[in-house]
Amino acid sequence: MNWVRAFLAPLMGVIVAAALVLWLWVPDLRIVVRVGLPVLVLWLGLVLVAAVLITRAVRRRLRRAEERGRRWALEEAQSEHRLFVARLDHELKNPLAALSLAVTNLQQGPADPATDRTLAGVRTQVDRLTRLVSDLRKVNDLSAAELERERVDLVEVLREVTMTLAEVPAYADRSVELSVHEAPWPVGPVDGDRELLFVAFYNVVLNALKYSTDGPVHVHARSDGVNVTIEVSDTGIGVPAADQEAMWQELSRGGNVGHVAGSGLGLPLVATIVDLHRGSVGARSQEGVGTRVEVSLPLAG
Repeated sequence: MNWVRAFLAPLMGVIVAAALVLWLWVPDLRIVVRVGLPVLVLWLGLVLVAAVLITRAVRRRLRRAEERGRRWALEEAQSEHRLFVARLDHELKNPLAALSLAVTNLQQGPADPATDRTLAGVRTQVDRLTRLVSDLRKVNDLSAAELERERVDLVEVLREVTMTLAEVPAYADRSVELSVHEAPWPVGPVDGDRELLFVAFYNVVLNALKYSTDGPVHVHARSDGVNVTIEVSDTGIGVPAADQEAMWQELSRGGNVGHVAGSGLGLPLVATIVDLHRGSVGARSQEGVGTRVEVSLPLAG
């Protein structure tokens, strides 16, 4: 029995000691279960919530940093573009003026049909380049301009546009049909610069006339109670699919415009003006079928 005493005595001592510890430190295991478990769950929950909040905060900061980076890059690109156009305007203005003067002097010389035809061609190109540089500068200046806002009735502006284009001899026999959808929301005024809005819609309707040889041009105005939307549709040559992405970029022209005169600055000017008015502009086009340009502007508050 010695082995019993030698084995059981320490075992009993350990059991008694463990029981004593449990009695002293953990008097009631149910308390541990009832109190400790909820505390543990609460703690884990707090850790999880904190982790989620920290993750969201980090993501939000990253998104803001990315947005700031994109805005900075865009502003930097716009600033460099404005600087480039300003330098271009400065560098070309004087040589173009000198060329124009030289052509004028030569045209006043002795008459010679061949020379006159050549000078007329040079004059046309000089004038075209002068207008191009001037239009580039206008778009450039406009992109950084502050608007003088007023309540503008877009329907009145559209009527003025159609009347003005009707007086252009090249389009005197063309039809521009203006329709206004007044239900359920009337086409209310917008806050903006009336002259600039006239320029924008003049260019859109002019393009519709210029790139279509027959058929009416439809101008439709409607509202959804939040925005005013103007659609200008034609049945002209359309824009090739490969050129549609670039059609709002400066100096971009469709590959099918052929001999139709243009600078590639009309739609970029429209986009700049619409952007200044916190609006949106887009187009749907199919080559050989026609084009629809849609301009949306927020209603006046």
